[in-house]
Amino acid sequence: MTNRESRGLRVLQVGMTRNLGGIETYLIEQFRHLDKSKIDYDFVNITGEYSICYEDEILASGSKIFKVVSRHKNPLLHYWQWFNILLQNKGVYDVIVLNTNSLEYVFPLVLGKVFGIPVRVIHSHNSGFENKQGLARRLLVGMNKKLLRGVLICALHVVNLLDNGCLKIIHTMLFIMPSIFINMMQI
Repeated sequence: MTNRESRGLRVLQVGMTRNLGGIETYLIEQFRHLDKSKIDYDFVNITGEYSICYEDEILASGSKIFKVVSRHKNPLLHYWQWFNILLQNKGVYDVIVLNTNSLEYVFPLVLGKVFGIPVRVIHSHNSGFENKQGLARRLLVGMNKKLLRGVLICALHVVNLLDNGCLKIIHTMLFIMPSIFINMMQI
């Protein structure tokens, strides 16, 4: 029996940091409401030199937290650690979700495709942020938009998923229900 069969659907969440904010609050509330008999979340801390919010709670539940050094401190080590995490866990994860405030950083999703993670999702927590950036960042975002074509599932499925009960709104937050990932894997 593989790890996936024994534990249900496996999701790798990216985006939680040590700074308590909207992404961290969203992810921990989603995590707390999961049916753990059907879905497991593991996390990647992309500022691995620090602990993330709610780290003790996440680890106490049996979930893993992979640590990756900040790309600003050591870009080569950052990308190397990402590569090694996905290489060592090839075939374990069904879904990778990148929670972000902009399209400046999409590397985990591209690497997820390379390593065969079937469902790759980006969840933007900040609309229009990129339009207020300088030229270099706007060019980077434009390049990443092109790079993501063929990497992501279509976001237009959200309305259908809401209608089918795969997404649920709790306290004004949109929660992803386990069946959303199963439905997306069939796309």
